[in-house]
Amino acid sequence: MNKGKSCFIMDKDISTKRINIVSRILQVKKEEFPITYLGCPLFIGKKKNEYFADMATKIIKKISSWQCNRLSTGGKIILIKHALNTMPIYLLSMCQPTKTIMYQIKKIFANFLRGSKEGKQKYHWVAWDKLYYPKKEGDIGIRSTMDISESLGAKIWWQFRNKDTIWTRFMKAKYSKRIHPMARKVSYKYSKCWRRMMMIKEEVDHLIQ
Repeated sequence: MNKGKSCFIMDKDISTKRINIVSRILQVKKEEFPITYLGCPLFIGKKKNEYFADMATKIIKKISSWQCNRLSTGGKIILIKHALNTMPIYLLSMCQPTKTIMYQIKKIFANFLRGSKEGKQKYHWVAWDKLYYPKKEGDIGIRSTMDISESLGAKIWWQFRNKDTIWTRFMKAKYSKRIHPMARKVSYKYSKCWRRMMMIKEEVDHLIQ
């Protein structure tokens, strides 16, 4: 265990004396929510843009390192697809960023593709959302970050319904021990992961074999 990168979190009502004892035994420091674990923000309460801002910042840095004015449109499309493929998929699978962050990422890619002239962004001749269609349908096949996130949410539901793992056993014991998961309703008292699964289940469950 890397103690320099490790921490522990305790309830706010725990006494300072007990916190110090735990810190001394574990030899790690105490932290408060929100924290970042393996690039994934862990927090309590409502999602905030600031928790996911690092994702957009990394994409900006990646794109800023490219000489976009010297690239053809085809070259830019290849680099956009590369940036999408190198996004932290595990982050999108574990937690769904806010719509604002998703929009910012889309805007970053759109501005990069159209380029700039004399410091000003060029005009969008085609709506960005129309570029999401696959090549066989006559478009360039850029993937939507929202679609990627939703497909990963569908994968979580598929794993829950088909796999027998520690995680699936835990989720079934916690949320569907006495009631079928399809009969469960969305409730804000449950975890964000479970709510995400509830939002996607109707679209996915009938496709599971």
